[in-house]
Amino acid sequence: MYGDGVFTTVRVRNGVIENADLHWNRLMRHAAVLKLPALLRDKILYGAAQLIATLDHAKNHSLRVVWSRGVSARGLDIPINSEPNLIMSAHELNADFSASLRLIKTNVTRRNEFSPLSQIKSLNYADNILAKDDAKMCGADDAILLNTAGFVTCATSSNIFIREGTKWFTPPLADGAMDGVERFLWLESGAANEDRIDYDRLKNADEITVTNSIWKRRAAIII
Repeated sequence: MYGDGVFTTVRVRNGVIENADLHWNRLMRHAAVLKLPALLRDKILYGAAQLIATLDHAKNHSLRVVWSRGVSARGLDIPINSEPNLIMSAHELNADFSASLRLIKTNVTRRNEFSPLSQIKSLNYADNILAKDDAKMCGADDAILLNTAGFVTCATSSNIFIREGTKWFTPPLADGAMDGVERFLWLESGAANEDRIDYDRLKNADEITVTNSIWKRRAAIII
């Protein structure tokens, strides 16, 4: 009832989960922030394998995994004993991800870099929903989320990268950026570096790319 859980979304290509260990490790790391009990990796993989076996492996899919607190007594107290829920769902990827995204800066909400929720993929996504709706109402595809200090963090479901010359940069987690798996891979490989990005720097970048575990797309600011 309170969005008390975490999730991850992975891409399934030819029946194989991409970057499975990175997703499962992040899911449990984020669960620990909410003091959710740990979930055995083998249990996740077993459940995922059962679901993937029902899919058409000639097509690409997204697999969403939710780990939530489950049933407990009324109120906000974290229960000593609870039975968490593991929910998985798969969806065919048939959208066109080749087109560039049109982005706007949203003013309906700010990403709170001081909140533990800014560091994890929790089920509390109302801010993101409102921000994306604001973008749609303005004729854009997605919204740029600023933090309380006015620095760029991410889009509603993806990380933001900017190119300046030959170098790529992405906002730091400390500014409230989404803890994306693709973001981790860019940084781990040395393809990009963390750096604080204000809105003017974003607008003046040579190129903007947004990424998540499903797609990588070029983007342009329209407002």
